[in-house]
Amino acid sequence: MQVCRYSASKCDLLDEYTQLSLLGEGGFGRVILAQHNATHNRVAIKLVDKQHLEKSYGKCQETPQEVQLLQEITESKCRNTLQLIDYSENHDSHIIVT
Repeated sequence: MQVCRYSASKCDLLDEYTQLSLLGEGGFGRVILAQHNATHNRVAIKLVDKQHLEKSYGKCQETPQEVQLLQEITESKCRNTLQLIDYSENHDSHIIVT
């Protein structure tokens, strides 16, 4: 299964969105309410700290299981479910846009 990936860096991906507010914070990262600059669609951006994942689970997965599951749900075109819009990563974080 191929996970959709944004080809640019974290800064470029996040530059496509205006961050509106912090929705929540937890042990692995935080979730931000944002608005896409071109479409004005509101999204949630989840930033998952890779260093914390490695400390908790050992070696960090290349693509988190959460992203793989979201990709499968999105491809199945199930109604009324969370859809994966974009995914990227950098040295520090997994960036999941839903």
